[in-house]
Amino acid sequence: RDNCAACHTPGGPPEVLPVTITITTPDHPARGRPVAFAHPTHRGTACATCHVTPVTLAVSAAVQTCADCHADHHAAGQACASCHTTPALREAHAADVAASHQRCDACHTASTVAMLTPDRSFCLTCHQPQAQDHYPARECTTCHLLATPEAYRPLLRGGSHP
Repeated sequence: RDNCAACHTPGGPPEVLPVTITITTPDHPARGRPVAFAHPTHRGTACATCHVTPVTLAVSAAVQTCADCHADHHAAGQACASCHTTPALREAHAADVAASHQRCDACHTASTVAMLTPDRSFCLTCHQPQAQDHYPARECTTCHLLATPEAYRPLLRGGSHP
């Protein structure tokens, strides 16, 4: 089972595979969210690490959430926009732009919000046009919110702008 290339030759697994993961937030029904699973990004992982179901080799339910391997994906410096860039994300946060800059815990669990650091990657999830040439070596909060990402972090939990 570890030599998947024995069966999956050049026409093997697709480079990018559309999959749906289930997202849950407090006080909202669970909903499916399409994501693009990139096989090349996971090239260093043995196929059988995820494809564990006997006979079909389907991925396990635990693996389908991605959190088994990416549990620390909310840590500072992660490329948030690499996964969190769907129209549904923008629609969910478009209702009140000011609130989206203040209270992540209005929709997300306190434990998830506690892991967030509003660094440049975090900001670029929504503000993608600024990714390339808008002061690429600087943190957004320093100029736009007059606080370092760490100083601004507590305001994601029910606070307001400094």
